[in-house]
Amino acid sequence: MSKRSSWKFNYVHEDLFQVFFVKNQSSTLKSRNRSSTILPLFLGNDIGVYDGYTFFKLSLQSPMVGHKLGEFVRTRQTFRYGKK
Repeated sequence: MSKRSSWKFNYVHEDLFQVFFVKNQSSTLKSRNRSSTILPLFLGNDIGVYDGYTFFKLSLQSPMVGHKLGEFVRTRQTFRYGKK
């Protein structure tokens, strides 16, 4: 059960939704919207999700449907002592 109410549809940013209706995309789509839900319409495509520093490339597969884009990209950096 998702946290959103059952009568609401999954949230997908409007610009992201419109781009996937356009055919013949040669480059990967870049998105800063991490709260969008992955729909079956998006499967088989590559998308760059912004992690606060760079765009992390994701190839969308069937087990990812229903999850958010931000769940697959780390925003925290690993802690290291010293500066190397």
